[in-house]
Amino acid sequence: MATPTRADERRQNWTLGFGVAAIAVFFAWALLVRGPASPAPQPVGGVDGGAAGGGAAGICLAYSVDELANRDFAFDGTLTAIDGDQATFTVNESFIGELAGSVTLTAPVSSEDISFEGGTELVPGERYLVSGDDGIVWGCGFTQPYSDSLAAEWASAG
Repeated sequence: MATPTRADERRQNWTLGFGVAAIAVFFAWALLVRGPASPAPQPVGGVDGGAAGGGAAGICLAYSVDELANRDFAFDGTLTAIDGDQATFTVNESFIGELAGSVTLTAPVSSEDISFEGGTELVPGERYLVSGDDGIVWGCGFTQPYSDSLAAEWASAG
């Protein structure tokens, strides 16, 4: 077996260095093209269905009228019943989506205090501005107690 020469050792070092550099360039490219992972907006009750604060991770998409316009549904409704994580509302006025009459939506809430994220307590018979996606009610300001001024804002989003 031949003893490696100094030229062989340099060639191995260059090959190793090039491989490490190529891997670093790939990861840098992947980060620039894809960007850092951003958390998905969370429905009411956050990741684990816990109470206010976004669940275990405390992650919420910040409420704004512009973001509200991106939801599947937004309406003025009166809560008529709660059964586990199912909330039934009588729709008073639909701002986004075609909701009318009575609608039952998934509203993951804490079983201890039955409240939306941000501390809004769910009380049958009370009126709320409700929004979300895919049949899931969102918290973090996307579902709130009813007010005339906020309802006017929501009407402008649709």
